[in-house]
Amino acid sequence: MLAYVAFYVVFVGAVAAGSFDPLQHSGASSPYFDAPSQDGIPTLIPSNCKIDQAAYILRHGSRYPEPGSFNGWQSLFAKFQNATYTSRGPLAFIPSWVPPVDDIPHEPLFLSSTGAREAFSLGVDLRKRYGLTRGGENITVWAASQQRCVDTASFFIRGYLSQGNYLTTPNENRGDIITLPDSVNFTFANSLTPSAACPTYNGASIGATVASNFRATYQSNIAARLNRYLEGLTLNATDIGVMQDLCGFQAEINGDTRFCDVFEGMKKLS
Repeated sequence: MLAYVAFYVVFVGAVAAGSFDPLQHSGASSPYFDAPSQDGIPTLIPSNCKIDQAAYILRHGSRYPEPGSFNGWQSLFAKFQNATYTSRGPLAFIPSWVPPVDDIPHEPLFLSSTGAREAFSLGVDLRKRYGLTRGGENITVWAASQQRCVDTASFFIRGYLSQGNYLTTPNENRGDIITLPDSVNFTFANSLTPSAACPTYNGASIGATVASNFRATYQSNIAARLNRYLEGLTLNATDIGVMQDLCGFQAEINGDTRFCDVFEGMKKLS
């Protein structure tokens, strides 16, 4: 039989819980967390039951930032490097901080090593959970056409069909990946993209306006509080937004949570 998995368009284990975890409040920059159980229904397969079909619709694995976000990182880095200042407390690290991207032409927008591991591990988990596809049999995965989606599908297949020698027998146990353009409405490849799937979204400008209005309610307050740890340098609301973005992305890319530590008490400080 053929098993089907769709990858349309970040999986990271939960971080240690605390009174306020910034990673849980980082929006689109936040790593993936397990969703809570719905209506008390357990996630395990009930005893005496067997699954004979399963369909998964997933976003791509964890990735590097999009170019626009990365431009903000570079601007913040330049601000830190081009000023003469002293920093202390939670900001003591910023004079030596560097953006967590070391291959600028190839990393922004693409799947990170964390995302590759997530997709591979998911393949292993589903193979163990369901066992729907025997070794040597085929599996078809549907993916949106962005490279990060295709790569997620590829690593998933490798985990799901972890058999054969990929170097000497590249045609064995590789599965089939069917790519779908997400620039048209009839492929459903953008079904997990809110701006494309939600009829009431009505254009990116509305979402951007709402987000900007919300950020204005707290980012300036946080900047004022953090500026007390700086002499010769002044953070503004835009800088705070970039630092919040870095909290989620940098924790995922290289495990550095220092920007998250800055916002650990944000709920009280804003």
